[in-house]
Amino acid sequence: MTALELFLERLATRNQLGAVVVSDKKGRVVSGVGLMVDLRDLGKLGSDVASGRSVDGEFQRVTGGDDLYVRELAVGEQSYVLSSLGGRVRRIADATDAIGRILAA
Repeated sequence: MTALELFLERLATRNQLGAVVVSDKKGRVVSGVGLMVDLRDLGKLGSDVASGRSVDGEFQRVTGGDDLYVRELAVGEQSYVLSSLGGRVRRIADATDAIGRILAA
C-alpha cells in the first residue's frame, strides 16, 4: 500500500465512509479505497461533479443513492478531486493539506 492509500483508508475508517478516491480533474484515479463501488467510476463522477459537468444517470448508478461529497484541491500546478461516498470527510482542510503533502512528496 502507498502512503496515500494508507491515509485514505484511515480517512474512510475514521469517517465511516463507503469509499474515498483522489482523482485528477479528468477523473483518472490517483488512489482510492472502498469495496462497494468501482473506484474508477467514483473518481470520474467526482471530477464531473466538481467541474459542473452533467452526471444525469451516472450519479445513481455509481453511488447507489448514497451521499457523494466532493472537494477540489491543488498541489502545485496540478488539480485533484477528493470524493467520498457515504458521508463527508470531517476536518476536510486538514485532510486535503495532508493529501497535498503526500502527493507533493
